Amino acid sequence: IKTATQSLGATDPLTLQLRLSHAQALMVQRKHQLAFDETEELLPLVEKRFGADHPRVMRLLGARVDLLKSLGRYDQAIAEGDRMWQTSARVYGTASYDALAMRADTAFVRCERGQTAIGLREVRQAHAIAVRAFGPDGDLTQGIRAGALTDCLIAARAYPEADRVLAGVDADKLSR
Repeated sequence: IKTATQSLGATDPLTLQLRLSHAQALMVQRKHQLAFDETEELLPLVEKRFGADHPRVMRLLGARVDLLKSLGRYDQAIAEGDRMWQTSARVYGTASYDALAMRADTAFVRCERGQTAIGLREVRQAHAIAVRAFGPDGDLTQGIRAGALTDCLIAARAYPEADRVLAGVDADKLSR
Protein backbone atom coordinates (compact mmCIF):
# COMPACT_ATOMS: atom_id res chain seq x y z
CA ILE A 1 0.00 0.00 0.00
CA LYS A 2 2.84 2.34 0.87
CA THR A 3 4.53 1.71 -2.50
CA ALA A 4 1.26 2.21 -4.41
CA THR A 5 0.55 5.43 -2.54
CA GLN A 6 4.05 6.78 -3.25
CA SER A 7 4.17 5.77 -6.92
CA LEU A 8 0.52 6.16 -7.97
CA GLY A 9 -0.83 8.66 -5.47
CA ALA A 10 -3.25 8.45 -2.56
CA THR A 11 -6.38 8.76 -4.72
CA ASP A 12 -5.36 6.45 -7.55
CA PRO A 13 -8.07 3.77 -8.04
CA LEU A 14 -5.57 0.94 -7.54
CA THR A 15 -4.27 2.44 -4.30
CA LEU A 16 -7.80 2.93 -3.04
CA GLN A 17 -8.74 -0.64 -3.95
CA LEU A 18 -5.67 -1.98 -2.14
CA ARG A 19 -6.62 -0.05 0.96
CA LEU A 20 -10.22 -1.26 0.82
CA SER A 21 -8.98 -4.84 0.42
CA HIS A 22 -6.68 -4.28 3.39
CA ALA A 23 -9.59 -3.04 5.51
CA GLN A 24 -11.65 -6.07 4.48
CA ALA A 25 -8.76 -8.39 5.40
CA LEU A 26 -8.61 -6.75 8.82
CA MET A 27 -12.36 -7.34 9.18
CA VAL A 28 -11.94 -11.04 8.41
CA GLN A 29 -9.21 -11.18 11.06
CA ARG A 30 -11.65 -9.54 13.50
CA LYS A 31 -9.39 -6.53 13.90
CA HIS A 32 -12.43 -4.30 13.81
CA GLN A 33 -10.95 -1.13 15.25
CA LEU A 34 -7.97 -1.21 12.88
CA ALA A 35 -10.29 -1.89 9.95
CA PHE A 36 -12.57 0.97 10.98
CA ASP A 37 -9.61 3.33 11.33
CA GLU A 38 -8.56 2.42 7.78
CA THR A 39 -12.07 3.10 6.45
CA GLU A 40 -12.15 6.39 8.36
CA GLU A 41 -9.06 7.54 6.46
CA LEU A 42 -10.21 5.97 3.22
CA LEU A 43 -13.76 7.33 2.97
CA PRO A 44 -12.90 10.98 2.18
CA LEU A 45 -10.34 9.87 -0.41
CA VAL A 46 -12.81 7.54 -2.15
CA GLU A 47 -15.52 10.21 -2.11
CA LYS A 48 -13.07 12.77 -3.51
CA ARG A 49 -11.96 10.44 -6.30
CA PHE A 50 -15.31 8.95 -7.34
CA GLY A 51 -18.04 11.12 -5.85
CA ALA A 52 -20.38 10.38 -2.93
CA ASP A 53 -22.79 8.29 -5.05
CA HIS A 54 -20.25 5.87 -6.52
CA PRO A 55 -20.64 2.10 -5.90
CA ARG A 56 -17.21 1.99 -4.23
CA VAL A 57 -18.40 4.54 -1.70
CA MET A 58 -21.51 2.41 -1.11
CA ARG A 59 -19.35 -0.70 -0.57
CA LEU A 60 -17.14 1.20 1.84
CA LEU A 61 -20.13 2.54 3.77
CA GLY A 62 -21.54 -0.99 4.00
CA ALA A 63 -18.27 -2.21 5.47
CA ARG A 64 -18.30 0.66 7.93
CA VAL A 65 -21.81 -0.24 9.10
CA ASP A 66 -20.66 -3.81 9.74
CA LEU A 67 -17.58 -2.58 11.60
CA LEU A 68 -19.51 -0.13 13.72
CA LYS A 69 -21.95 -2.90 14.70
CA SER A 70 -19.00 -5.13 15.63
CA LEU A 71 -17.56 -2.34 17.75
CA GLY A 72 -20.90 -1.85 19.54
CA ARG A 73 -21.26 1.66 18.15
CA TYR A 74 -24.89 1.17 17.15
CA ASP A 75 -25.93 4.80 16.86
CA GLN A 76 -23.12 5.46 14.39
CA ALA A 77 -23.95 2.24 12.52
CA ILE A 78 -27.54 3.41 12.20
CA ALA A 79 -26.46 6.84 10.93
CA GLU A 80 -24.07 5.31 8.35
CA GLY A 81 -26.72 2.76 7.33
CA ASP A 82 -29.32 5.49 6.88
CA ARG A 83 -26.85 7.47 4.77
CA MET A 84 -26.14 4.46 2.57
CA TRP A 85 -29.85 3.61 2.28
CA GLN A 86 -30.76 7.18 1.29
CA THR A 87 -27.98 7.35 -1.28
CA SER A 88 -28.79 3.92 -2.73
CA ALA A 89 -32.49 4.76 -2.89
CA ARG A 90 -31.76 8.08 -4.62
CA VAL A 91 -29.26 6.64 -7.11
CA TYR A 92 -30.71 3.18 -7.81
CA GLY A 93 -34.30 3.47 -6.58
CA THR A 94 -36.03 2.40 -3.38
CA ALA A 95 -36.65 -1.09 -4.81
CA SER A 96 -32.99 -1.72 -5.67
CA TYR A 97 -31.21 -4.65 -4.09
CA ASP A 98 -28.61 -2.46 -2.35
CA ALA A 99 -31.16 0.00 -0.96
CA LEU A 100 -33.41 -2.74 0.39
CA ALA A 101 -30.56 -4.77 1.85
CA MET A 102 -29.16 -1.74 3.67
CA ARG A 103 -32.62 -0.69 4.89
CA ALA A 104 -33.15 -4.16 6.35
CA ASP A 105 -29.65 -4.24 7.89
CA THR A 106 -30.11 -0.82 9.47
CA ALA A 107 -33.54 -1.83 10.78
CA PHE A 108 -31.93 -4.87 12.38
CA VAL A 109 -29.35 -2.64 14.09
CA ARG A 110 -32.19 -0.49 15.40
CA CYS A 111 -33.82 -3.60 16.84
CA GLU A 112 -30.52 -4.65 18.43
CA ARG A 113 -30.21 -1.16 19.88
CA GLY A 114 -33.66 -1.45 21.47
CA GLN A 115 -35.46 0.75 18.92
CA THR A 116 -37.71 -2.19 18.04
CA ALA A 117 -40.78 -0.22 16.96
CA ILE A 118 -38.82 1.82 14.42
CA GLY A 119 -36.70 -1.13 13.34
CA LEU A 120 -39.70 -3.39 12.88
CA ARG A 121 -41.53 -0.73 10.86
CA GLU A 122 -38.51 -0.21 8.60
CA VAL A 123 -37.85 -3.92 8.04
CA ARG A 124 -41.54 -4.54 7.27
CA GLN A 125 -41.38 -1.75 4.67
CA ALA A 126 -38.21 -3.20 3.15
CA HIS A 127 -39.76 -6.67 3.07
CA ALA A 128 -42.97 -5.41 1.43
CA ILE A 129 -40.98 -3.59 -1.26
CA ALA A 130 -38.79 -6.68 -1.81
CA VAL A 131 -41.92 -8.82 -2.27
CA ARG A 132 -43.20 -6.40 -4.92
CA ALA A 133 -39.81 -6.01 -6.62
CA PHE A 134 -38.41 -9.55 -6.43
CA GLY A 135 -41.42 -11.68 -5.56
CA PRO A 136 -42.10 -13.59 -2.34
CA ASP A 137 -39.54 -16.24 -3.26
CA GLY A 138 -36.79 -13.86 -4.37
CA ASP A 139 -33.42 -14.33 -2.73
CA LEU A 140 -33.43 -10.86 -1.16
CA THR A 141 -37.00 -11.28 0.04
CA GLN A 142 -36.10 -14.61 1.62
CA GLY A 143 -32.98 -13.12 3.20
CA ILE A 144 -34.87 -10.22 4.74
CA ARG A 145 -37.56 -12.60 5.97
CA ALA A 146 -35.09 -15.07 7.53
CA GLY A 147 -32.79 -12.38 8.89
CA ALA A 148 -33.79 -8.89 9.89
CA LEU A 149 -37.56 -9.41 9.94
CA THR A 150 -37.41 -12.50 12.13
CA ASP A 151 -34.74 -11.01 14.39
CA CYS A 152 -36.75 -7.81 14.88
CA LEU A 153 -39.90 -9.81 15.63
CA ILE A 154 -37.97 -11.78 18.25
CA ALA A 155 -36.58 -8.55 19.71
CA ALA A 156 -40.19 -7.29 19.92
CA ARG A 157 -41.16 -10.58 21.59
CA ALA A 158 -43.59 -11.33 18.77
CA TYR A 159 -42.70 -15.02 18.85
CA PRO A 160 -45.81 -16.47 17.13
CA GLU A 161 -45.37 -14.07 14.21
CA ALA A 162 -41.65 -14.85 14.03
CA ASP A 163 -42.56 -18.55 13.79
CA ARG A 164 -45.00 -17.83 10.95
CA VAL A 165 -42.44 -15.72 9.10
CA LEU A 166 -39.79 -18.41 9.45
CA ALA A 167 -42.24 -21.04 8.21
CA GLY A 168 -42.38 -19.12 4.93
CA VAL A 169 -38.60 -19.23 4.43
CA ASP A 170 -37.18 -21.52 1.78
CA ALA A 171 -34.07 -22.91 3.49
CA ASP A 172 -32.70 -24.17 0.18
CA LYS A 173 -32.60 -20.58 -1.17
CA LEU A 174 -30.65 -19.41 1.86
CA SER A 175 -28.08 -22.17 1.65
CA ARG A 176 -26.94 -21.22 -1.85
